[in-house]
Amino acid sequence: MHEETDPAAIRTYRLAALIASLAAMLTGVVGLAAWGLDHVVLLRVLPGFTVINPMTAACLIAGGLSLLLALDRRAGSRGLALVVGAIGLATLSDRLLDTRFHLDLLLFREKLLAIQPPDHMALSTALCFVMLGGALLLMDRRTGVGAVASEALGLSVVAVALHGLIAYLYNLASIIAPTHYPMALTTAVGLIFVGAGILCARPDRGLMGILSSKAPGGGLLRRLLPVLVFLPIVLGLLRLVGEGGGFFNATQGIAAMAMGTIVIAVGLLWWNAWTLNRAEAERRRLDAVLKTQYEALKELDRLKDQFVNSVSHDLRTPLTSIKGYVEFLEDELAGPLSPEQREFVVQIERSTERLEHLVSDLLDTARIEAGTFQLQYEEADFSCKVKEVVESLAPQAAERHLTIMMDLPEAPLTVPMDSQRIERVLSNLLTNALKFSPPDGVITVRARLDGDGLRCEVVDQGPGIAPEDVPKLFQRFSQLESGKQKGGTGLGLSIAKSIVEAHGGTIGVQSKVGEGSTFWFTLPLHPPTPA
Repeated sequence: MHEETDPAAIRTYRLAALIASLAAMLTGVVGLAAWGLDHVVLLRVLPGFTVINPMTAACLIAGGLSLLLALDRRAGSRGLALVVGAIGLATLSDRLLDTRFHLDLLLFREKLLAIQPPDHMALSTALCFVMLGGALLLMDRRTGVGAVASEALGLSVVAVALHGLIAYLYNLASIIAPTHYPMALTTAVGLIFVGAGILCARPDRGLMGILSSKAPGGGLLRRLLPVLVFLPIVLGLLRLVGEGGGFFNATQGIAAMAMGTIVIAVGLLWWNAWTLNRAEAERRRLDAVLKTQYEALKELDRLKDQFVNSVSHDLRTPLTSIKGYVEFLEDELAGPLSPEQREFVVQIERSTERLEHLVSDLLDTARIEAGTFQLQYEEADFSCKVKEVVESLAPQAAERHLTIMMDLPEAPLTVPMDSQRIERVLSNLLTNALKFSPPDGVITVRARLDGDGLRCEVVDQGPGIAPEDVPKLFQRFSQLESGKQKGGTGLGLSIAKSIVEAHGGTIGVQSKVGEGSTFWFTLPLHPPTPA
């Protein structure tokens, strides 16, 4: 579907396709009923008009039903389309190659032959049925060419049938009967229904996608198209009526028709110009409002960054003091500690580390947003970095009765990286794995060279992640419901993503509910060139 497609227009055109399919079938049913009842008015409409062929009526029913089934992509549509196309093709062969299929004489044969000349299907009607069959068959082709061809064939059917309808309106026998068998008026109406229905059935693509667009071009087309189609027909009909009634001669009729065209076209042009100007004025107003709101949001964002920086830096000073006093107490410089007191000191130390980690996350987030986040590259052994992080998290793993396994190659994995930043990435991924793994579970960290880069994976046995939640994982301050129960800021994975991407790598996750998760990231062997 087009991004700018108007949903209301889509619904309207699909409803129009439904009505058109039913109208086409009704036209065919009335035609067959007229033959069965010998109803002259239903057959001819007006004295002297061509009678609809029974097979033509049957094809209108089949074509309308095929379109109706195609609206919901139900079975049977293509089969009916093939039948309609085959009947049209056989009749074309009869007319052009003098074959003897005579499928148009299968229904009410005796009544047809009683008419002189026999009421055969018109050449133009047979051509329309061939095009209708093709249009219905190609309607749901996945290729763009098939969709365009379907629209082109449907439009051609409307054009041929409209040509016949105009001829009846103008009573020009020379163009409704260029061959021995002319197209009937009811046939022209029924074909217009099916052809237009084919166009409206898939209004979100091709030519109809432009017509149903919310963009200015779509609105302009919807306003102009009906006028451009019906204006020449109506003016031409008025001219014929005026000349036939003696109100003016042929020359005056041409002048009146030309003047009417000019007046209506200019009025329509002025109306569309006014509509476009009004839309442009509204767009400029909304642009001004949007710009004001954007500037206000930028200022709020700047104040937020300033606040985060200020608070983060202000927190570092007392944190440093607290850490110093904790070390002072741990070394028992103020006197020996009882086991209970030592446990209190350990809890203070852990809380201080968590707070320091939070401050670092806030500062890194502010640097990333401000564009001042920089990496300090060095050639380092990635395997050693993994071992350091795993060792630092060993107490947490033991406390939760978890085992961290390492699957690393024996040879060094030397890559250019910011060691401290990559340590943060590994720590964040492993900390998440520790949070969500069940007791007695196993967490595996594996790393290997993969093509022109390094790939690291952290595999856990946690509850897994639902597919709809995966896109939220790496967003700032985003936490899943299960994550909120485990605590955290919602910044860890977002910062990890920024660090990895700053290295020129990628990060992602593979997970199924109930089967655990595998968080992975890659690092290139050659760091990206600074822009």
